[in-house]
Amino acid sequence: MQPCATQASTMMPGDVSNGSLPVAKKDDTDMAGKQEHNQIGPVAAIIGHRHKTEDKTLFELRVQWKDGDLMTWEPESFIQEHAEDTLFKYWDAVEGGRLGAMFDKTLWHPLKIKAHRQTNYGAVRLEVEWVGSRQTTWESEEHMESFAPEHLKEYWKSKGGRNIRKTMPAKKREIAIHKRLARRREAGVRNRTQPRRRQPSRLVKRK
Repeated sequence: MQPCATQASTMMPGDVSNGSLPVAKKDDTDMAGKQEHNQIGPVAAIIGHRHKTEDKTLFELRVQWKDGDLMTWEPESFIQEHAEDTLFKYWDAVEGGRLGAMFDKTLWHPLKIKAHRQTNYGAVRLEVEWVGSRQTTWESEEHMESFAPEHLKEYWKSKGGRNIRKTMPAKKREIAIHKRLARRREAGVRNRTQPRRRQPSRLVKRK
């Protein structure tokens, strides 16, 4: 199953491998995270994880950097954006995988919107990347606008604005489609049940 735009889903990431790595204790102290200082350097290794104090459905990762001996705690989303391969290799090595470490195994957070497309009926679908998952899913724009408006706003801004032709809301569009199909079915039934009228034959007068 897949993550969904409600930020809650029963999607189960496929890669769960054996092995064990330490789960860092919450009372560890360290330098301030690199994200706070907007410093991005090469990651040497991820050596532990913990649940974020303010939100247990999010992870913080203990990161060792190549540019020094210091280690910092970083949000999982930050590491996924800048060292995706290292992140997934870490979770593959954790016993039970990321899913086994999750506080709520049905809750997933969107990382970013990668792309969009427009259906034949004019609806906009968005390809969404999820924190801690290799998989992406296609979600309706209405859902993302309801549950992740900041991600949606940031995506359209990166595209120079939402240059999409206007369409009727999805619910109204669905109702209109059902009505049109119902009319076609009704017309087909009438054509099959009504008897065909015979054309009168022409009488040719003999001279």
